[in-house]
Amino acid sequence: MDFQLSEKPVWENASRELGAIIGSAVADAVGAGYEFSVGVDSDLANQIGPIGGGPFHWKPGQWTDDTEQAIALIEALRHDPDRNVTHAAENILSWYASEPTDIGTTTLNVLRSALHRTQVENVDPVEACFQAARRHAVAHDLHRLDRSPLLTTMQGCGALMRLSSCALLNSQRQAEEWAVATAMLTHGSVHVTDLAASLGQIIWKASRLNGEPIHTIFNGVFDHIYDDLKASWERLTSHDEVDVDTLISFNGTAPGALACALLAVIDVTDLHGDYRRNPTDWFRRCVQHAVAQGGDTDSVAAIVGAIAGGTVGYRHLPIVWMMPLHGFNHEGTNLDHDSLIKLTLQAIQVTRTEDL
Repeated sequence: MDFQLSEKPVWENASRELGAIIGSAVADAVGAGYEFSVGVDSDLANQIGPIGGGPFHWKPGQWTDDTEQAIALIEALRHDPDRNVTHAAENILSWYASEPTDIGTTTLNVLRSALHRTQVENVDPVEACFQAARRHAVAHDLHRLDRSPLLTTMQGCGALMRLSSCALLNSQRQAEEWAVATAMLTHGSVHVTDLAASLGQIIWKASRLNGEPIHTIFNGVFDHIYDDLKASWERLTSHDEVDVDTLISFNGTAPGALACALLAVIDVTDLHGDYRRNPTDWFRRCVQHAVAQGGDTDSVAAIVGAIAGGTVGYRHLPIVWMMPLHGFNHEGTNLDHDSLIKLTLQAIQVTRTEDL
């Protein structure tokens, strides 16, 4: 890999958007080696890095299914300035057909059904995905309701971990709509799409901060959620006491992953200072804090990386973590750091041209 961070003119005017994409990929690669672990002691958290390994035997610096799906969405934006979700559906189905190393249970069940319908019944890819996702959500919720009402609609976090492309869009509204539409391809629960809408806005707002305190990215992003849960999320992000158990049953669920990711950003800021003091150190600590919790470490870290990376920008990401960065795209082609930057810049050019 020809790693040329010092040659900045190509990406200088897109550092924040690049920060969200590369930051998410880097964080995903860091979390990969610790997935499903019981966590890392706080005294050792500063040693967390992209070591590889884990249950899927990732190579050091290799991103996981989180970034593979994120690339599918970036590619969709690169080819379609109108943000038509058809390209996203086609790319997600292509990713499933490439037989990825890891795939979440909800995403697996939905895409298996959707791909069958597109191939055998000639159903439109978007319709096939939306219908399969909704059927799975209804069946999932009924099953969970028999066990515990609190667990109802807590599908996995696959709709959230891949949303870094929201940073590439031209408005907060566009980011919200893109997050919801792409989430619905695999996760049909309205509660999951509500969280996707919030996260899409958070990622976009983080990449547009202009020196404001980090907590401002949470203002108003939960307004569309019904009252009880809205209040819980607002308390979580405003340092008020909150029953975290109502949001986190396991950080592999959508609410659990988002809550753990937001707490990582908030806790690091409280403990170690604002991102403006030392952006690189702040980003590193946010990712390490997310991974140290254990569980679904790559997904929580990917969410944190999109938020924190967009906040500090590409030029403040840890170089030592970016150097080994690599992985597959949605078609099973191996990419490196430079390839992902090139793809992202092409998508940025398309989305920016749309508003001219």
